[in-house]
Amino acid sequence: MDLGYSVRDELQAVLIDLLNSTSPDHYAGGRPPEKSYETCIRNLKLWAFSVECPRFACRIYYKFSLRGEFFYLVSLHVCRSQGE
Repeated sequence: MDLGYSVRDELQAVLIDLLNSTSPDHYAGGRPPEKSYETCIRNLKLWAFSVECPRFACRIYYKFSLRGEFFYLVSLHVCRSQGE
């Protein structure tokens, strides 16, 4: 995760801040959503978002999958392009 500092101890708070800052307008994924090839989340939809979050001084890109009550974080980094 390339955010300029370690979020390991704060990951839950970071994710809550990102999710609270996100609306459907921030969706940055494919239409229809891409599917994961990772073993534990194979064929699950990948939901990607690009959002400004008060916690960070830059735009953040994050991608995740959901399975039941489980949230699988796939990517979390500073946006590298306009498409993210």
